[in-house]
Amino acid sequence: MKNEEYKTIKELADDLGVTKQTVQYHYKSFADKETVLSDKGAILLDNRLQSLLSEKIGKKNIEKPTKESANYTAKKQLISKELELLKEELNNKDEIITELLESQKNLQKLLDQQQVLTLQANQKIEQLEMNLAESEEKEKLSLWQRLFRK
Repeated sequence: MKNEEYKTIKELADDLGVTKQTVQYHYKSFADKETVLSDKGAILLDNRLQSLLSEKIGKKNIEKPTKESANYTAKKQLISKELELLKEELNNKDEIITELLESQKNLQKLLDQQQVLTLQANQKIEQLEMNLAESEEKEKLSLWQRLFRK
């Protein structure tokens, strides 16, 4: 067989995304294996063994969700719930802001009306004071006129 068809345990482990020990553990379970060693003494796996190991290790990885994936799923659900709560809170605060802006608008309108009424009242008071001053002035003239005419 050609050397291209063989992979070391380490190469297969890297391809499968598992540790070298995992591949070695499952490799030992095959009784009909024929051990081929490289020049450096590493075990070489032929295509048949690679397929068998890949299938066996792949099934175990699919069957058992890892702790990390379970933690990831739990964290994702927690974040999703928290996000929903934050969205709801944001919507509530938006409603409050809208109500406060409307209230502020109404208060500003009332303040403007109050200022107009105050201005009108002050103008009337000034007009009455001017009328009173004119009346008093006329009365004073009348008094002097009465005194000097006699």
